[in-house]
Amino acid sequence: MSNFKARLNVAFAAMRKAGIVARQNFSCCGSCAGYEIATDITAMTPSRRAKVQGTAFYTRQEWSRFEGSRNPQGIHIPYGQVGTQAHGDVGLTTAAVGQIVATCLREAGLEVDWDGTAEKTIYVKAA
Repeated sequence: MSNFKARLNVAFAAMRKAGIVARQNFSCCGSCAGYEIATDITAMTPSRRAKVQGTAFYTRQEWSRFEGSRNPQGIHIPYGQVGTQAHGDVGLTTAAVGQIVATCLREAGLEVDWDGTAEKTIYVKAA
């Protein structure tokens, strides 16, 4: 599991370099995480917000489920464009963000299960 976590760390660092607001073991659930990220992006300066390509994260709930499993299989990583009330949609299309996220994960040596569409969450296999 530590190798899996180390590879996730590498992937999420690459995502951040690519302009993705990438958070690990973040917030309690997906709804809260989305709200918190949108709030953070709303508070950014216009020049910083202009660099945001999208978001990707996994929650504390997802990580706890993974760590608590006798046979951990992997984790789901939601991703996409960020919708804000003050600034509208921020970033690339959801599918384009998914492509960046999947590439970063694969380049970190992780196996990704994703069909390339905005309708499916990215699943990263632990084995």
